[in-house]
Amino acid sequence: LLHVLDGRLDVTAAGRTIELTPGGLVHLGTRCPHSVLAKEPTRLVLTMLDSRVVAESEAAYVDIRTGP
Repeated sequence: LLHVLDGRLDVTAAGRTIELTPGGLVHLGTRCPHSVLAKEPTRLVLTMLDSRVVAESEAAYVDIRTGP
């Protein structure tokens, strides 16, 4: 999980690029290729989940939510 506290990020995954702003959240499935580009000084929280509890069917799952 990437959760933006302040600043702006472009996140690319699964053929999509989205901009995350404060409050924005993205969940990247296990082994999902991705890139992150800070568009300005940015603080974020990175939460890494134990991949052993993620079903194989979710390996390339991407859930994108933008901030308010």
